[in-house]
Amino acid sequence: MSEQQPILLREPRENRSSEGPVFESGPGWGMKVKKWLGKYFYKVVLPIIILALIIYGISTRQKPTESISPTETPIAVNNTAISEVVGKGDGMINITRRAIASYLLSNPLETATPGQRVYAETALAATIDKSTFKIGNTITFNSDKIKSLLDDSKQLTAGQLIKWDGYAKTAGIR
Repeated sequence: MSEQQPILLREPRENRSSEGPVFESGPGWGMKVKKWLGKYFYKVVLPIIILALIIYGISTRQKPTESISPTETPIAVNNTAISEVVGKGDGMINITRRAIASYLLSNPLETATPGQRVYAETALAATIDKSTFKIGNTITFNSDKIKSLLDDSKQLTAGQLIKWDGYAKTAGIR
């Protein structure tokens, strides 16, 4: 038997130099990116993502309207009623919270703990007609109703008051 010579598919290296670049096989881009992410994800990529989310959150934050803002909302207080105008971003609890605060300011002898106030706010919010709760509408609360709810809140048991105080802390009421 005669020995066969191997077939050369490539020309010797010195002849290829004039043909153009020669690329050696190695890990592809996918493997390189995966390796880089594995090495730098927590140091570089994650902080950039968090920073981008913070910037996005700040830039999309709603700005108060110039026509009606909660700090400029007209409040009418008299002996029988307290009126609040619904502003953009107001909820029923916001309106009742302002109404009760106005009532307590106009009646300095009346006192309530934060838990008692949250109880009264929640009960008063349940009395609002949802169909009239629209931006720009005036919601009127009877002062006697607010006084009655504050009196009811003083009848809470110790356990109930602890729960309502917890809600007050969550809401940031002091």
